[in-house]
Amino acid sequence: MPEPTPERRQYDRVRPPAYAPRTYQPPPFGPPLAPPRRSRIPMVIAGAAGVLALVGIAGSAAGFVEYTGAQRDLRAERMAGDQLRQQAVSDTRRVAAQKAACDFLGLATNYEAAKLDQFVPAILNVTTTQFGKEFASPAVLDLIKSIQGTSKALETHCGLEVLNGQHATVVAVVKQATSNANNPEPVIRVATMSVSVEEQPDGRWLVSSMSSATT
Repeated sequence: MPEPTPERRQYDRVRPPAYAPRTYQPPPFGPPLAPPRRSRIPMVIAGAAGVLALVGIAGSAAGFVEYTGAQRDLRAERMAGDQLRQQAVSDTRRVAAQKAACDFLGLATNYEAAKLDQFVPAILNVTTTQFGKEFASPAVLDLIKSIQGTSKALETHCGLEVLNGQHATVVAVVKQATSNANNPEPVIRVATMSVSVEEQPDGRWLVSSMSSATT
C-alpha cells in the first residue's frame, strides 16, 4: 500500500471517521415550534389576590362609611336627647316659676285677722327675705287687725311672661272676696298683678316683688 501523501494525511485528520454519528439537523421548512407555554396559575392567583385586596379595601371603606354614619346618627341622637332634656329642664323651671307666683297669690289673698299667726309664716316661706318683711310688715298686720279684715281667694289665673336666667315675671288675675268690720258683706274684687320670682340655689322659686298691672 503506497505511502499517503502529506495532503492526504491532512485530510484524514480533518474528516471524521465513518462510524461517527451524524448530528440531526431539522429540515429547513415546516411550522416553527411553539414557544413553551407559561402556566396561568400564578396569574390567576395574582388576580385573585388583587380582587381580594379590592374587596378588602372596599369592605374597609364600607365599614368606615357605616361606622361614620353610625357615629353621626349617634351624635344626632345625643344632640336631640340633649335638646329634649334642656327643653324639659326649661319647661320644668317655667312651671316652677309660675307655680311659685300663683301659690303666693293664693296665700296673699286668703287671710283672716284672727289667724295672722298662720298667715305670716306661710308668706315668709314663699318670699325672699326682703319682700317677705315688707309684705308681712307689722304695719300691714296691724291694719288688718284693726279693721278685722278677711279675704278669701276665689280664683287665680297665672301666666309666665318672662323667664330670664334666675328671674321670671308672672302676670296673674286674682279674684277674691273681702270684708271687714265696717263692711261685713263680702265684696268681690278682681285685680291683675305682676309678680317677680327668683330661683334659689336649692331650686325653689321665691317671690321677690309684686305690683299692680291693672291699667
